[in-house]
Amino acid sequence: MLVEVKGSFGAEGWYQGEYEGRQGVVLSVTDTSQNNFSSTALVKFLEPLDPAQPTLSVPVQHLWPVQPEKTEE
Repeated sequence: MLVEVKGSFGAEGWYQGEYEGRQGVVLSVTDTSQNNFSSTALVKFLEPLDPAQPTLSVPVQHLWPVQPEKTEE
């Protein structure tokens, strides 16, 4: 699934907003099923900030699905 990082700025943000608007592919999801700990997804970014680290664990509340642009996608 192709996703985009949104809402990553501010006190409730992630990675200081540096990945805001970046897209990536979800490789796996860890569902904590707890209110105290956020569920996360392992995301491989299409254009990572650090090419040596293209895959990061991202809180799922900052991930939004990317709608396909064509019917074949």
